[in-house]
Amino acid sequence: NECVIPIGHSFVIKRDFTLNDAMSKEIRDSLTKAGAKFLIGFFDNNIGADLDFTKADMFNLISDIAKYVLINKEMALVLKTKKEPELKDIGDQEILEKLKSEGRLYILAKNILPHLVSKSVDITIGVGLSSAALEGNARGLRAVHYYPNCDENSFLYENFYNQILFDDFEKLIAAINEVYKSPSESMVGLAGDKVTIIDSYADSNSNERVNTIMNLALNHDLVNRENLY
Repeated sequence: NECVIPIGHSFVIKRDFTLNDAMSKEIRDSLTKAGAKFLIGFFDNNIGADLDFTKADMFNLISDIAKYVLINKEMALVLKTKKEPELKDIGDQEILEKLKSEGRLYILAKNILPHLVSKSVDITIGVGLSSAALEGNARGLRAVHYYPNCDENSFLYENFYNQILFDDFEKLIAAINEVYKSPSESMVGLAGDKVTIIDSYADSNSNERVNTIMNLALNHDLVNRENLY
């Protein structure tokens, strides 16, 4: 494609990844001290009548996931929301309040890099084709995308159907159960040796490529791209 120059994942910077270890540990420790052994992260997404998920869709999805976590006493839930609403606006208030009272609910609404959530949990769920979940996938962290209306021509559908991309909620829950019971034997949420489908280079050098591309653009030499790859 003459209009697109791949650079790799723009957030994969090893220095920042290491510096943020402490925050990820803080999130995990706050839940494991309450007895949780398996942590699930959840990224919401934009909602609207003309989008893939309406407000009611998101409310029901979070409620169903929270109910699943509540039933499984060794599990805890980390919610990363785009806004800072009250519990009653996120999902079933009774279920969420119960999880909170048991120390098994952690809500992040501030501006925080998505990989901090993915690093702190055992598996992350993103809604739709989630850029937040993709960041986890690019870093080798376990993340899945729940997207009931996904186009079968999507690169995730073609390469990672029922591994990273799920369009059926029951199959998604079954896959999470698989990770919970046998994490070392499961590829659910992991790209493995196909990671370059998600991150073209997987080498943490995207910032250097941007610098090279911008310099070439300033020098009016984007026709010859041999040294970009």
